[in-house]
Amino acid sequence: MKKLWDAFSFAICVLAAVFSGPAFASECTGWSYYDSSLESCITCENSGFAITTTNLPANLEFWFSMSPKGSFAVDWGDGNIDNIDRDNTTATEYTHTYATGGVKNIKFCGKATEYNSATGDNVVAAISFYKSSDSQGSQIRIASVSGSLGSVFSTIGTGINANQQPRFRSTFQGASNLTTIPATLFNGVSGSADGMFRSTFDKCTLLSAIPYGLFANATGGAQNMFRSTFYQCTSLTSLPDDLFAGITVAANNEFMFTLFGTTGLAGKYIPSTAFTGLVNNNSPQNSTMWNRTFDTSGLVTTCPSRTHQFTTGYEGNTAASTWAGYVSCEPNNPCVGTEYWDSTNNQCVSCPTGYTYDTSDTKESIDQCKIRCTGGTYLANIGDVACSDAGVGYYASAAVVAYGSTSSRTQCPYSMPTVNNIVNAASESQCVAYCLGTNYRDASTNTCVACPSGYDYDTANGKTAVTDCKIRCMDGTYLPTAHAPACVNVGDGYYAAAATVAYGSVAPREQCPNGETTGTLNASSSSQCIELCTGATYHDSTTDMCIPCPMGYNAHTLSWKTSASECQIHCVAGTYIANANDNVCTNVGDGYYATASDVNYGSTGTRTQCPNGLLTGTQTATSSSQCQTSCTGATYHDSTTGQCESCPTGYIDNTTDGKNSINQCQHHCNGGSYTETYTPVLYLESSSKGNQFIDTGYEITGTHVNGTAVVGTATTMSGNGSDSGNFFGNVFGPGGFSSNYKKAVFGLWMQPVSGTGKKAQYSGLTFTAGQQYTISYDVSISGTTTTARLDVNNSNNLQTATLNNAPFNTAGNTFKLFTNGGAVRNGNKVTVNNWGDKLFV
Repeated sequence: MKKLWDAFSFAICVLAAVFSGPAFASECTGWSYYDSSLESCITCENSGFAITTTNLPANLEFWFSMSPKGSFAVDWGDGNIDNIDRDNTTATEYTHTYATGGVKNIKFCGKATEYNSATGDNVVAAISFYKSSDSQGSQIRIASVSGSLGSVFSTIGTGINANQQPRFRSTFQGASNLTTIPATLFNGVSGSADGMFRSTFDKCTLLSAIPYGLFANATGGAQNMFRSTFYQCTSLTSLPDDLFAGITVAANNEFMFTLFGTTGLAGKYIPSTAFTGLVNNNSPQNSTMWNRTFDTSGLVTTCPSRTHQFTTGYEGNTAASTWAGYVSCEPNNPCVGTEYWDSTNNQCVSCPTGYTYDTSDTKESIDQCKIRCTGGTYLANIGDVACSDAGVGYYASAAVVAYGSTSSRTQCPYSMPTVNNIVNAASESQCVAYCLGTNYRDASTNTCVACPSGYDYDTANGKTAVTDCKIRCMDGTYLPTAHAPACVNVGDGYYAAAATVAYGSVAPREQCPNGETTGTLNASSSSQCIELCTGATYHDSTTDMCIPCPMGYNAHTLSWKTSASECQIHCVAGTYIANANDNVCTNVGDGYYATASDVNYGSTGTRTQCPNGLLTGTQTATSSSQCQTSCTGATYHDSTTGQCESCPTGYIDNTTDGKNSINQCQHHCNGGSYTETYTPVLYLESSSKGNQFIDTGYEITGTHVNGTAVVGTATTMSGNGSDSGNFFGNVFGPGGFSSNYKKAVFGLWMQPVSGTGKKAQYSGLTFTAGQQYTISYDVSISGTTTTARLDVNNSNNLQTATLNNAPFNTAGNTFKLFTNGGAVRNGNKVTVNNWGDKLFV
């Protein structure tokens, strides 16, 4: 069993196009349905028809079946609304279970677009609440019906084809608690169709009256059209005039069982106008058209005294398939035409002026004199001699009114006027359409049409022209041309306040005076017009003046800068702005690179990290091609071998990853240390005792560099030349001659300005005249400690001496290279004497 879907809360019933052209009703929600002619979701103005139930028990499942194509909405009366899409004409059941009991008012609205075209015994109802297999089903829960089934299931077009005609077979069959039905129930249903009203009210045993004009638009005639329509409606006590007056054609089983078993009609007569259409059409016959039409109804078969039988052409036949003697009896008096019997004076009297519509004879009283008000008129007051126009804003259907009665007019919905202010509108269709929400009235068709795209700002009801549709331009936007679908930005140098614009109109923009600019595309007032600031200045909104860009941010010299954020700083390749508002660019750092860039004030620049952990070996790399190595610790990248090589012995203090050359290997001075910068000198010193010192190091100048070891240069010595002197006397303490002593001693002497010096010496070499020696050394300072290191002939056998509390941070401190032989300076070379086999020690 199919369940209805998408329940929504019941909203105020207001007709509105929800949006333009949904795919189908599946996009319509709540109290609305899809109107394919408007291609819009329409909010139900009111229910097409409604059912009031008896007092339902809790947890009751109420159901109905429906067969047409179309879009529909059902308000179940408990806060739940179901929307139904139908794309076929197969009858389908829909159900709803009430959580709580009570009387429910179930409303239906929508629009059918095609009907099931089956005929004969296979006729399918447009909607039905009857199920033969359920004697306690929904049909017995119906107490009354209101509105118009025809407003939802109306005849489509001309109704010639079967699929354009709704049928109401068994719609209320078995509704044993139904007491009343409205005369408007089938408004919108016209013509005739096979089984159109077959068993519609079958066994509605509490239905007490058939309203006048119930089948007013049913014309022609078709088989089974009124078969069993009021079968066993036992509470009916009368039949209205003109009940079947529009039927003119005889058809198979047309009135079969129509009033069978209507026992409440016992002793009553068939109204003389009940079958006027057939009588006026020469009483056409079909062998089964009257098959048991009035059986067991109790209608009289003979006329009482002072009455006579009204001739219809169907009387007198006793066959079961015909009228079978049921007659219409009229008073037996001499009054003819438009006269009535005045019982007081026992004479015929002419009907009052105007009440001459009924020309049948033998009227029994004045109230049988009638006036006919044509469509668009009504009888406003009792006894009026003529019908009055309905008036502007009202409509009235044609009506036959008995003397002493009045007829009514109906006001147009929402108090709208009638089209062209006509005073004689006959139906609601002649009222000016009242359009809701973002719809307007199309005067040429008198229908509601959706406002053009974009013009949906005004949702007020009652738009009478497309110019009532409006678009909203927000601050800083305007509508440049009529009918444009959207507002656009005013542009730099212009401004516009928010405005609501009617369709067909434009919304202007204003230009700043004197060529001023706004610096924005959507300025809303003249206060945003500012001076054109040039060069490296910008407009300050506080002072309304052009002021210089922040320090360093003078790269952007274009005019019209409206804030400091438009000022720029230029970072050369290999640098970037690390923090917002920095006034100098920062090196990107090892492992990163950056191209040249202009950075706005208040922003940060970007640098790009080398992939896969590669490093650049520089702080200012400019491109990814410099991402070369990932050598770690005390290793460096050797460009010749392409490998990571270990730093030289002693130069392993720099463990920063990514060294790209041996020159980045360092001796690191820890914790508060620094390294002096020295000036190289080479000179001889002589003491009073003739001792000679060869200073091959550096003289301290007072400028120092933290954290970098000072590496000494190599000095080559040879044994050429001769000199003499007691060299080591003061340095090494007492000494003397020793024959055949040919050992060479080299040393590095540290001498502060005052105090005792320290030495690092190497004595493991045999002196040979003319032999050259390469001496490498370095001096570093850490805190208050100076350390000298000496290496001869790259033996990696470093000799170390440490001098505490006398750092070489004052001009005049020296360190000196010495040997145990005499020495002489020849240009930039130093040689020691060869004394044969004797050297001072």
